[in-house]
Amino acid sequence: MGYMACLAEGTPIWLPDGTTAPIEEVVRRRLPVLAYDKEWDTRPVKYGANQGVRDRSVGTLVPTVPTEWIDAGTRRSARIRFVSGRVIIATVDHRWIRQRTRGRKTWEWATTADLVVGDRIPAPLTASYFGEEGDAWDGYFVGAMMGDGGMTSVTPEFHGDPDDGAVAFMREFATKLGCRVVEQPNGKIVRLRFPYKQWKRNPVTEVLRHYGVWGLGCANKALPDRPFSREFWVGLLSGLIDTDGCVRLRTNAKGTRHATVEIGTISSRLAEQVADALLRLGVTSTVRRRSPRDAVSEVAGRTVVSRHDLYVVEVSRATAVVKLAELLELRISYKATRLAEVAEVVRHVQPATSEMHGYDESVALDRIVGIEDAGEVPAYCVRVEPSHLFVANGLVTGNCLRNVRNFDEAAIPDEVADRVAARLADPGQVARSRQFPFRFLSAYRSARSSRWDAALERALDASLANVPSLPGRTLILIDRSASMWMCDRRSAVTFADQAAVFGCALAMRAEKPTVVVFGWDSREVEVPRDGALLPFVESLDMFSATNTAAAVRRHYRRHDRVVLLTDEQAATTDASAGLPRRVPLYVWNVAGYRYGGTPSGLGNRHTFGGLTDAAFRMIPLLEAGRVARWPF
Repeated sequence: MGYMACLAEGTPIWLPDGTTAPIEEVVRRRLPVLAYDKEWDTRPVKYGANQGVRDRSVGTLVPTVPTEWIDAGTRRSARIRFVSGRVIIATVDHRWIRQRTRGRKTWEWATTADLVVGDRIPAPLTASYFGEEGDAWDGYFVGAMMGDGGMTSVTPEFHGDPDDGAVAFMREFATKLGCRVVEQPNGKIVRLRFPYKQWKRNPVTEVLRHYGVWGLGCANKALPDRPFSREFWVGLLSGLIDTDGCVRLRTNAKGTRHATVEIGTISSRLAEQVADALLRLGVTSTVRRRSPRDAVSEVAGRTVVSRHDLYVVEVSRATAVVKLAELLELRISYKATRLAEVAEVVRHVQPATSEMHGYDESVALDRIVGIEDAGEVPAYCVRVEPSHLFVANGLVTGNCLRNVRNFDEAAIPDEVADRVAARLADPGQVARSRQFPFRFLSAYRSARSSRWDAALERALDASLANVPSLPGRTLILIDRSASMWMCDRRSAVTFADQAAVFGCALAMRAEKPTVVVFGWDSREVEVPRDGALLPFVESLDMFSATNTAAAVRRHYRRHDRVVLLTDEQAATTDASAGLPRRVPLYVWNVAGYRYGGTPSGLGNRHTFGGLTDAAFRMIPLLEAGRVARWPF
């Protein structure tokens, strides 16, 4: 069970428009993601009669709006490296779907802490979602220029064999744009320059500017993260393979022939983009990095000696080579012929689909080659229904999940539920998870049985360890007006629920609390002292409009302090009107609106943005500072 499954800041998430975005941007902007439309069959394997038919299908990747966007704070994490060259940093309790290593190779859930080198994680082969920008013609031009072009001088130029199709394409492309083509022989190749009229903007340069590659040096060549079309990517890959690629056919010691298609670049970002584009097209690949001392290699039929790390994107799986040959439109004749030949040689190879292999043809398997400690990192996640699976950095991964509901759906026995409940309520686990207290209210709502109630209450209590015990008489006002029933960008829990959880928890620890829920009207409520906080929060009323000042005046009875949990959106301007100056007023603006309704920063008036259990420690600290005596 992943207590709070999250991915590290910067993890690229695949989006439905063919682009990627770092996980923190997905959370901040509440973006849709690519997720599967059905739950995968992860039932334990049982042998014998009457076991039922296992569903080996994985469903379809579809654009999905998450039901929750989560900022989990800083979490302990691990760096996981895959044979494809992909790397994902995830929290130690992040959830993965992996193929079982023994018996029937079915799917099973595991956490990062459970993973070992050799585990196989699925990668999607049907994520064929692209944008609409660009066509194959522009794609080939940009790809060829990124391979053998010069884009940092005054005039664009291209180097190639004068008799091959790539140079012929460049001549035709420039002519259609109205540019002259100046050819300067240089041994077996020719240098093509595309000058334009003096004082006029060069249309060839403008195409490169449009696609965001003009002015980039070799090590920095990469495309902007924009919604390019499928045709554009196919054209770009064709241009790259024609210029910086090669096609090989090898025979191993057993006489088995293997085909590979390679693209070489010193830009790590371009290599990642090429691998992602290939995978979206259903072609698996591996990115291999060669250090300068190893970077003497043959690329595009010539020996290359690099002072930079060389990144080689290699397509070697037989089915992938065949798929690639069907997609590409190479213009250099000998490469096109060679690719067709090697694809025919390996065309007979079919993916293993027996019951013992147990996975759908619409996914491939990427193997873990290394797991390392990554320290404490900012972590984020989303929650998607119904599969709880989405795509991160080209791999299928699990989301943040209200596990108790899924345990109920799986009908786990009571003895197993008892062990889960003990882990859920363990103060050490709660502290390490850094869960916000209102997350347990969310889990409480999602649970389908009452057997989790006590564990969730204990977990909530442990998550509120920083809430102080306030002496004297405390007036606690909880805003339940209509504007508070919105959700923040990180969660599906409303501001009203967040305020209620913290306000009631503060009341449970205060010496003599008075708790008031209010909107335009207000009423006092009695917070239970037996710890049954979650059902009590569920029972609180909702009010229309907001009159904070009236609620303060009506319920203030010479209290020692007033605590107000609100979004500060009210019909009246000053919530402290009528409150004696000597009485401290602590306001938590839970929504973080820019304009507040209460004076702050002078005397006993304090306003805080955001809401965490640690924030309440400010109350005794401020009050201790006001009456401090030496030594302090």
